[in-house]
Amino acid sequence: MHYSAGFAAVLAAIFALGAGVIPWIFTNSDAVVDAMRGPWWVMVAMVVAGGILFAFDGVLLGAGDAAYLRNITIGSVLVGFLPGIWLAYAADGGLLGIWLGLGAFIALRTIAVVYRFYSMRWAVIEPRAVEDAH
Repeated sequence: MHYSAGFAAVLAAIFALGAGVIPWIFTNSDAVVDAMRGPWWVMVAMVVAGGILFAFDGVLLGAGDAAYLRNITIGSVLVGFLPGIWLAYAADGGLLGIWLGLGAFIALRTIAVVYRFYSMRWAVIEPRAVEDAH
């Protein structure tokens, strides 16, 4: 977990420090770069959260906890992403609003997988699985 979070923090720092340079690698349009100024910082935060989220995802998926991951993904879409983009549309939030909705989705999933990991509910051995092994 520490490697994933550490790598994500370094990558986020590079993106933060390169905010005035990196977008120009992909476009020469002032309008595109201006449109990315707000969403850029949401993306930087999502890099850090994603580094944590996807490391825990891997542990839980490897432990066979895919049903939980499916459920929290669906819940995070319904509670975070969709309301975020609907609010962005209603409030004329534009691209920043959409990225905030995506950030809410990532934040909710991160909280849920970290909670699940530390609860140790994913590590419970089913009695039937033990019986079948004998």
